[in-house]
Amino acid sequence: MEDMIYIEDLLKFYLKRIGFVILVTLLFVELGLLKAENSYQEYYQESTTIILVNPVDEEGTQITGSGSLDKYLTLLESKKLATNVISNLQLDTSTSALLGQATFTMATNSQMITITISDESDELAASIANTYVAELKKEVNSIYRVDNIMVLDEAVPTNNKIITEKNNTLLFALAGFVISSGIIISIYCFNENIRIMLRKEPILGVEILKTTYFKKKENLFEINKKNQEKLKKIKSMLYKAQKENQIKTIMITSESNHFQSNYSVSLATSYIDITRKVLLIDCNRLGKLSQQNEEGLLDLIKAPANTFNNKLKKYTKYLEEVNIHLLPLGNLEKHDINEITDPNFIKVLSKIKDQYDIVFIEVPDVSSSFEGMVLSDLLDATIVVMNKNKVTTNKIKQFSDAIDKEKNKFIAIAPVKVKRSINIKKNNIFKKFTIKKKIHIFKKISLKKEKKNI
Repeated sequence: MEDMIYIEDLLKFYLKRIGFVILVTLLFVELGLLKAENSYQEYYQESTTIILVNPVDEEGTQITGSGSLDKYLTLLESKKLATNVISNLQLDTSTSALLGQATFTMATNSQMITITISDESDELAASIANTYVAELKKEVNSIYRVDNIMVLDEAVPTNNKIITEKNNTLLFALAGFVISSGIIISIYCFNENIRIMLRKEPILGVEILKTTYFKKKENLFEINKKNQEKLKKIKSMLYKAQKENQIKTIMITSESNHFQSNYSVSLATSYIDITRKVLLIDCNRLGKLSQQNEEGLLDLIKAPANTFNNKLKKYTKYLEEVNIHLLPLGNLEKHDINEITDPNFIKVLSKIKDQYDIVFIEVPDVSSSFEGMVLSDLLDATIVVMNKNKVTTNKIKQFSDAIDKEKNKFIAIAPVKVKRSINIKKNNIFKKFTIKKKIHIFKKISLKKEKKNI
């Protein structure tokens, strides 16, 4: 799969995080309301009313009457008249700004027009309204050669202050929506890991499995049904490959040796539902499956051929709580890890395969460890356990290049997110206190002892 941006995936990613968008939008709305409470606009409004008489022009055509008021409104709303008013009063404003201050309304079934001006100065608002009337008279006289405008109410300063709130809540809400949506879209577009985990298509021939959540516990072999329920896809893949290609040995590795022990146990124990003969081999000196220097695989490699069966029974532990067999790594004080290159190791592995239906082998990072590189050429399939938030094409390529694809029937990435359980014992509660708190407690205890002695 090429690293592409899919609209369908982007929409899924966005909808899953719609709560974040709603939260940010609501926060911006609240910010807009707070700003509106402290933001006021103060201005004055003054009006003048004119009435139109019904004269005729030089040709005898009636100027006013039905539909003719529109001619006067058009003149009032024209930029030319606004320019004349600005020039007359020498105002420091533009024509569009002045027209924004003015409101022209005509009464129903009458020939009256009201001119209303809003301004920060009461006197200037009245002056602009009256000047509009004077300029309108000049313009009508110039066009129609008539004087038919009578002032009914002249605008005068009334000191009538109007206070309104500047409420930009809608703009704030829109800003919050755009910003939060932009953050989510940017995360999807620039985070390759997120796109890979959403699409889950094979990359470089490597299968991407469903994310598995693990809860780390002190007892590694404690059955965790929730972990096992997440392994249905890999189990079905293994079972199908096992039937078709006689896959028996599966290598489990990890990018940083942090997760595969949990994954190895969970996968091996969950496979009991399919077959009863399951073996888990520890070949990871950095893992947690074996105790230090207990006998196991390395000792079995050096054992005489006639004692193999007895030694295998001796070294293999049956874990009753999970119903699987475990073969430890071996005593590293007596043996070197490089002994897995011994020709006898292939014979040992072949004999083990004859006695079990499926064998899981845990190894260190296959891309950087010696034993991992050796075993990748011998085993049938590989599962790479990787941190859910760090799956990238480059890392997949790193593992893919380290594994012989001709000998491996398939390799798969198992994205894992580990939930760490915090277990604080009662006798360790004191460790939570800071140094100052500890000193304070010690002082109290010493004071109590002194009072008792007195």
